[in-house]
Amino acid sequence: MFNVFKAKKNETANNPLSSLSDDIEKAKARKVNEKQENETNEVLFAESFKIAVDTLQQLLSENGYSKEKFDLCLQNLLKATELKSTEPSPYYYLSLILSIVGKKEEAMEYFDIVNYIDPEFDGLDLLYQQIQNLESEESDEPEFDPLPQVEADALDSILGNLSFAKN
Repeated sequence: MFNVFKAKKNETANNPLSSLSDDIEKAKARKVNEKQENETNEVLFAESFKIAVDTLQQLLSENGYSKEKFDLCLQNLLKATELKSTEPSPYYYLSLILSIVGKKEEAMEYFDIVNYIDPEFDGLDLLYQQIQNLESEESDEPEFDPLPQVEADALDSILGNLSFAKN
């Protein structure tokens, strides 16, 4: 009886170049797939981050804001962190949002991530001061209306960072 597996094994054993060329072709195909996946992730990251930054800018420039906008911003920032976990910007804005709604511990967690990824990240010192100025959390639910007041200098700097991030 003829064994197909044995025949294939003998064929590659007799011709090691064939096996090598197969391995090279597989590696090339994997590389192409990885490149396409990376490009797709870059596009998705850019889209998610832009939506989040635009929404955050709206939240900061309006007197009050809706929970829907807040949730949309958070969802897109979290999606951005999943797509590019080594990019500090989404973590920075997550920390910023959480500090604005008074979530000191959570804001500090994301701040620490940004500081770990890029200790020289623009606006990090100001964000740290804002987080440290928060009182300890008293409730589990953030207040959504009205928007907690942010110091004028901090708001100008934050909005400047948002304009920079959109480019």
